[in-house]
Amino acid sequence: MAYASIKANAKGGGKDFDPAPAGVHFAICNKVIYLGFQEESFEGKDKVLPKVWLGFELPDLKIDWTDKKGDKHEAPMSVGRMFTLNIGDKSNLGPFLTSWRGKPFTDEEREAFNITALAGKPCQLSIIHKKSGDKTYANIAGAMGLSNETKAAIKKGERSVKPFNEVVVYSPDEHDDKMWELVPEWLQKRIEERVVDEPQTLDQRETAATTEDFDDDIPF
Repeated sequence: MAYASIKANAKGGGKDFDPAPAGVHFAICNKVIYLGFQEESFEGKDKVLPKVWLGFELPDLKIDWTDKKGDKHEAPMSVGRMFTLNIGDKSNLGPFLTSWRGKPFTDEEREAFNITALAGKPCQLSIIHKKSGDKTYANIAGAMGLSNETKAAIKKGERSVKPFNEVVVYSPDEHDDKMWELVPEWLQKRIEERVVDEPQTLDQRETAATTEDFDDDIPF
C-alpha cells in the first residue's frame, strides 16, 4: 500500500494496562501519525513545532483485555513516542532513526526522507521505566536494528514481521476517513487543536511502506 508522504525537516485516554517491561524488545512500527504544528513550552519559551507520533507493537509481550460485549481478547503490548518532525543531528528523531537503521543519513537522504517508510518496519526498542506519582510509564529510550539471530529467523519464516493490528498512517493535511477512525482519541484531540496556519510539511510523492520491503541491512 502506498501512503501519502510525511516529510521531516532535515534542518538542524483509555483503560490502564501494566507498562511494558523495561529492557530491549522486538517491535514493529504500526503507527506513523502526523499531528501538524503543535504549541509547546520549552525552557520558558513558547514554540510551535511539527510533531509526529510513532507507535510500536511488541509481539512477544501480550495483554488480555475485555471488550464492551464482555468478550476476552489477547493482543500485543504497544508503546509510542512523540517526536518533533526533524531529522537533523541535533534533533531527537534524527539520532533515533540513525541508530535504528545502523547507518548515518547522507544530505541527499535527509532531504528525500519520507517518514511513512517506517510503517510496518521491525526493530529493537530499548524501553525504560519512569515514575510519575503512583504510576509507572514505559518510555522508549531508543531504537536499534535487528539482531543477526532475529534476521535469520525472519528469513526462515520463523519470525513474522506482520503487525497484529492494522498499520495506521495519517496526516491531517491529506485526511483519510478510514485512517482517522484508527487514530487514538487523545491524538485526534491533539490534531484537532493543532495550529493550522503554519506552513505544510507534506510533499506529493508516494512511498510504498510494507513489510514486503523488509531489508535486513538498511530497513529504510
